[in-house]
Amino acid sequence: MVKLNFSGKTLYLNTILCSLLLSGNLVHAREYFNPALLLNTEGSQVADLSNFEQGFQLPGNYRVNVYVNDNFAVTKELNFNQAEKSDSVSGGLVPCIDSKWLLSLGVKVYDLPEAESLKDKSCLDIKQYIPEAAVVYNFNLQRLDISIPQIWMKNNAQGYIPPSEWDSGITAAYLNYNLNGNVTDKSDNIFVSLNSGFNIAGFRFKNLSTYNYFNHRDENSHRSEWNNVQNFVEKSIIPLKSELVIGDSNVQNMIFDSVGFRGARLYSSEAMLPSSMQGYAPVVRGIANSKSIITIRQNGYIVYQTNVNPGPFEINDLTAMALSGDLDVTVEESAGAKQHFIVPYSGIPMLLREGRTVFDITAGEFRSGNKDQDNPLFFQGTLSRGLGSGVTLFGGTQIASKYQAALLGVGKNMGEWGAFSFDMTHANSTLANDQDYKGQSYRLLYSKSLNQIGTTLQLLGYRYSTKGFYTLNDVAYKSMEQFEPEEKFDDFGNSYYDPSSYYNLNYTKKGRFQLSINQNLGQYGSLYASANYQSYWNAPKTAKNYQIGYSNALKYFTYSLSWSMQDSPNIYNEKNNSIAASIAIPLNAFFGSRDRVRNDIYSNSSFVRNSTGSNSIQTGINGSLGEDRQFSYNIQQGHNNDTGGFGMASARLETKYGSAGASYSFADGGKEKSFNYDLAGGLIIHSGGVTFGQTLGDTNVLVDAQGAKDVKLENSTNIHTDSRGYAILPFAENYRLNRIALEADSLNDQTEILTNVQNLVPMKGAIVRAKFDTRIGQRALITIKHLGEYVPYGSTITEEEQNVTSIVGQEGQTYLSGLKEKGTLKISWGTSENESCNAAYAFTQQTSDAGITTLELNCQ
Repeated sequence: MVKLNFSGKTLYLNTILCSLLLSGNLVHAREYFNPALLLNTEGSQVADLSNFEQGFQLPGNYRVNVYVNDNFAVTKELNFNQAEKSDSVSGGLVPCIDSKWLLSLGVKVYDLPEAESLKDKSCLDIKQYIPEAAVVYNFNLQRLDISIPQIWMKNNAQGYIPPSEWDSGITAAYLNYNLNGNVTDKSDNIFVSLNSGFNIAGFRFKNLSTYNYFNHRDENSHRSEWNNVQNFVEKSIIPLKSELVIGDSNVQNMIFDSVGFRGARLYSSEAMLPSSMQGYAPVVRGIANSKSIITIRQNGYIVYQTNVNPGPFEINDLTAMALSGDLDVTVEESAGAKQHFIVPYSGIPMLLREGRTVFDITAGEFRSGNKDQDNPLFFQGTLSRGLGSGVTLFGGTQIASKYQAALLGVGKNMGEWGAFSFDMTHANSTLANDQDYKGQSYRLLYSKSLNQIGTTLQLLGYRYSTKGFYTLNDVAYKSMEQFEPEEKFDDFGNSYYDPSSYYNLNYTKKGRFQLSINQNLGQYGSLYASANYQSYWNAPKTAKNYQIGYSNALKYFTYSLSWSMQDSPNIYNEKNNSIAASIAIPLNAFFGSRDRVRNDIYSNSSFVRNSTGSNSIQTGINGSLGEDRQFSYNIQQGHNNDTGGFGMASARLETKYGSAGASYSFADGGKEKSFNYDLAGGLIIHSGGVTFGQTLGDTNVLVDAQGAKDVKLENSTNIHTDSRGYAILPFAENYRLNRIALEADSLNDQTEILTNVQNLVPMKGAIVRAKFDTRIGQRALITIKHLGEYVPYGSTITEEEQNVTSIVGQEGQTYLSGLKEKGTLKISWGTSENESCNAAYAFTQQTSDAGITTLELNCQ
C-alpha cells in the first residue's frame, strides 16, 4: 500500500494501477474488458491490452494465505501458471502444487491409487486424483482454498501446523545484557549479567556469565568476581518431538525435584504439539443421531465447537483448560433437537491426555554451584503415559554411585469427585558420614472444582518421608551440616548474614502439607488462602506459613487486605505475624474517560504491622507517560516506628534499543541513602550487520525491511525499525503462527512496503527473519509524451534497475515509486520495435524533498 500526501490530505493508492483499468461487462457469467472503451477522443491510441481482456494477471510467484477445508494452514509463496480456463477472481492463474507439500498439509497422498506417479510431478492437478477436491484461488485476497474430502485427510488436531513449515531460523549471534549498580555512602556495587549465544544449522549455542564488583569504602577493600554460570547447546529433534541439551542446564519436571547437571538431556517437547493437544483434557464421547453441532462450555464459556456426522463421535483435541471446571456438552442435531450432558473434569499437573507419552532422560555430572557440594555422576530417567478412563501412569529413576532411587505413581481424573495423583519413591543413600540409609517418600496431590459456590481451584498436597529418606541433592553435600551463613550487604551497604546456606542432614524432612484455595465472590471481590507445613525428623519445631488475603476493585479505587504468619526453625528461629492493607486510586478517573487520557497516574497507600512491633505506613504516586507509555515513574514516602522516615523516587524509560532506570532511596530518617541504576537490552549480529533492541526472549524475530527506517511494528511496545530498516521483536511463540506486521501509517514519503504482513512459525530458540519487500526512493506522477503525443493508454512502464513497474493512464500519466535520483524509464505499448521508447528522468534537490513530485518527460 502507498500513502500519498497532497497539501495535508492523505490518499491511499495501490502500487499497480492496472486494477483501476480492469472494468468490464458481465457476459456469459464472466468478466470481459473491451479496450475500445478507452478511446475517448478520435485518433487516440491504446496499448495492446489483450493480456487483461479477461481480467487475467501475470504468472509468477505470489505469497498467499492457504486454507484447507476452511481452516487456515500456512502462509506460503507459491508459483502460479496461466490457466487454460479460469475467471477473473483467480486472475487466470492456477497454483503449482506438488505431492510433498500436499502431504505436509495432511492429505493422504500416498494412499491414493496413483501414489507412485505423484512423486515425480512438480505441478499436479489434484482433481485428477481426487475428483471431489477443489482448489480455488482469489487473486485480490491472495487466498488459496484447498477443499479435500475428509476421507483423504489425516486426523490432525486443531491448530496443527506441519513441521515442514517450522522455521529453524537464520545463522546469527545474540547478546542479552543487564547491568545493575548501587552507590551508597559506604559502598559501591556493580552486577552485570550477559546471556549470549550463536545459532547455526538448527544448533543453538548458549552461554550465561556474570560479573560482580564490590567496593567497601569503610574497610578500604574491594573484590570482583567473574562467573561462567552455564554453557550448553540445544537442538530440536523433530521426529521424536523432543529437545536435546548438551552442556550445563537444569532438569525440571513434576516427578523429581529440580537438578542441575553438566551432561546431556533429551526430553519431550510439549511446545511442538498443537495447543489443542497440550496439557490434560478429557476425551468427550457420544452419539449423534444426525449431522450435528457439538458445543462444549466450561465455566460458562464456549471452549470448543465442531460439526460431526451421524454416529459415534470422539473429541480428543480440546485445548488445555483451567485445572478445574466441569464440561457442559450440547449436541444440536440438524432437525433442532438437542442432547445435553456433563463431563466432570478436574486436573492436576501429572495428568496426560489419553495416548500421550512423555519422557525425560538425563546423564552427566551433578552441578549446583554450591561450594559445599560435590559433583557426582548420575543418571535420571522419567516416563509418563496417558491411558484411557482419565488414568495416567508415571515413574522414574535416579542412579549415582552413592544414590539409587525409584519412583512409581498414578494419576486419575475422578470426574465429579475431583482429580488426584499418588506416588511412592524408594531411595538408597550413602551420606557424607559414609553411612548407608534407606527410606521411602509418599506424595499425594488432590484437586477439586466447586463451581457452584464460586471456588475456582482447590489444591491439596501432602508428602511424607520416612526417617532414612534422602534426595540426590542431600547426598551431594560434603559434610553432614553447615553453620557458616554467608555475609551479604543490603542496599545501603550494611552487612548481614544470610542463613539460607545453613543445613543439617540430621534433620531430614518428614511431613509436608500444602493447601491453596481461591474463592471468587463476583462483584464483592476475591478471597484466597494458603497453608504450608513442614516437619523434620529429630527436630521438635516445624516450619509453618499461612496466608489469607482479600481484594476488590470498585469504580474509583482498588483495595486489598492480607494476613500472614511465618515460623522458620532456622538458626535464628524466626517467627513473625503481619497484617497489611493497601489502596490504589486511578486519578485518571477524575479527569474524564480513561480512553481519552493517554497518561496513567495512580495514588497509592499501604500499611503494614507485624508481631515484632514494627509498624510502617507509606503513600505515593506512580504512573506512565508517552504514546506507548514508555516512561514510568514512582514516588513513595513513609514512616516506620523503629527506623524513622523512608522514601524513594524512581524513573524508567523503555526504548526500541532497551530500557534504563534510576532510583534514589533513603531510610532511617535520611541517615542512610542509596542510588541505584540499571541498563538492559539485547542485540543480534546477522548477515546484515548488528541490530540493537529490547531484552531478547528465548525465541525472537529479526524484522528486515531494508531502507524503511523508523517504521512501527503492530501490537508492540515502542518497537520501530532502525535507520537501516531492521528491528527485533522479542519473545516470539515457539511452534505457533506469529503474525508480524508493520504499521502503514508510520511510513515516510520515500518508503513503500509491498506486503506489510508476514506469518512465521519459529522453532524453539530460533532467530527467524521476517523479510518485507520494500521500495525506497522518490515518488512521482509522471506525464510522458512520444513524438509530441501522449504515450498510449495502458502502456507498460518499467525502471529495470530498480524493478519498478506500472501502467500508463489517461493523457500519458503514471505513478511510480522507489525511483533513484536519476535513471531511465522504458515504455512499451506493443510487441514490435517501434512500439517502445525510453525516457530519462532526474530529480533535483528541491523536488526530492517533496512528498510527490510531478514530472513531464519526452520519450525517445
